[in-house]
Amino acid sequence: MSTTGTITLQDTLDVNGDMILGDGTFAAGANTIKVAKNWTNESATFTSNTSTVDFDDDTQANTISGSTTFYNFIISTATAKTATFQSGKTQTIAAGGGLTLTGAVSNRLTLAPGTAATAWNLTHSGATQSVSQVSTTYSNAAGGSQINAGLTSVDGAPGGTNTNWNFGTITVSGTAYQNDESTDVGTGVSTYNVALRVNNGAPSTTTTDINTGVFSFSSITASAGDTITIYFYGASDGAAGTYTGNVVTITDGSTNISSIKLM
Repeated sequence: MSTTGTITLQDTLDVNGDMILGDGTFAAGANTIKVAKNWTNESATFTSNTSTVDFDDDTQANTISGSTTFYNFIISTATAKTATFQSGKTQTIAAGGGLTLTGAVSNRLTLAPGTAATAWNLTHSGATQSVSQVSTTYSNAAGGSQINAGLTSVDGAPGGTNTNWNFGTITVSGTAYQNDESTDVGTGVSTYNVALRVNNGAPSTTTTDINTGVFSFSSITASAGDTITIYFYGASDGAAGTYTGNVVTITDGSTNISSIKLM
């Protein structure tokens, strides 16, 4: 579509091939745009309003080129396929909108860069996200909210190619306090040993900061509804098995847990 003026969509648009925005303005309103194959924004202004762009053909690979701000963006497939995003360009989910990227068991949706080893950008400023069964490489989501892909998804090239993606690990942090429950243990003299277990499994251990009493556990694998227990343990207890003060919390498996008070 190419125009020097504005095209205003009045109803659902079903594109059985490629959606190409040449120039001018395309106003989507509250309508749904169904795209079978590729989306290309050459130099147009796409006014997303509260529209939905849905890549609805499971049999077709998708390529998203150019930078576009979407309201609702959906790629959901029951068969294995690849969505390729032009490297160096940014796909943005507008405030209030939603991001859906879902594959299926044994049929993951692969999210790949257009240029090998060169990042594509994803800025999620929306209200909701549903991301599962994806394999992602070279995605930089630092411009918006963290993308919580969960344990069903994989980092397609482990080692740091994705930024601001969570593949089912969380960080748990807090402060340890003395018996008065208000003064932290950071006396500048000693550190204290802290352990963490998920569903009473094997312990992870750390120590408090000597000056602030702060502790932190990173890369904790947990699923929604899991129970996390955090507790002090004796200095000589290498197995972290002696409970001497603890706190228990329930996790959603994707949101970092902070401001824990361990007393």
